[in-house]
Amino acid sequence: MPNQPTTLANGRLEWAADVLRTIGVANPSREIREIMASVLAVPRDEVWGLRDRIEHARISEAFAVAVERRRDGEPLEYVTGRCGFRHKSTRPGRPLRQSKAGSRPSISSAQNRSN
Repeated sequence: MPNQPTTLANGRLEWAADVLRTIGVANPSREIREIMASVLAVPRDEVWGLRDRIEHARISEAFAVAVERRRDGEPLEYVTGRCGFRHKSTRPGRPLRQSKAGSRPSISSAQNRSN
């Protein structure tokens, strides 16, 4: 089976995978999807269909900067500006919203009721 020709997109993705492997990331594909989703401002499941957009200079530069930040030890959540918990996602510093059925009263509301 002949090798696929290396395009700029494939080359950039391979570079990112190599960089992430050197810092000990066990599954670079997952982190690359997270970074690309952040750069392209799309959900993670839409990334691979749009991966050729990395050939655009501004997107390629933003992607490279994000990968380098990750290589320098910055947590993935800081690099992407997103953090997930189970099947929910939010930005760092913003609380996850709960449904009314699953919410619990906060400490301050409990204190107000006891006064």
